[in-house]
Amino acid sequence: NVAVVTKDKSAKTDYAKTIVIDVTGSSSPAALQVASAVGGEVGSLPEGERAPTDADVLVIVGNDK
Repeated sequence: NVAVVTKDKSAKTDYAKTIVIDVTGSSSPAALQVASAVGGEVGSLPEGERAPTDADVLVIVGNDK
């Protein structure tokens, strides 16, 4: 089950690809599922970005979408 809890802008706007980040370190299966659903790649939190405190997975939508 996936719920969008926050929608915000990333610090940068020039991400080439959509990135899905497991911000808790314990939601890898969920991150893989979300990445598959949105056509993104699982990765780490880019420098300069802040991880949300109210979510397990963060999606940064890249210019590929």
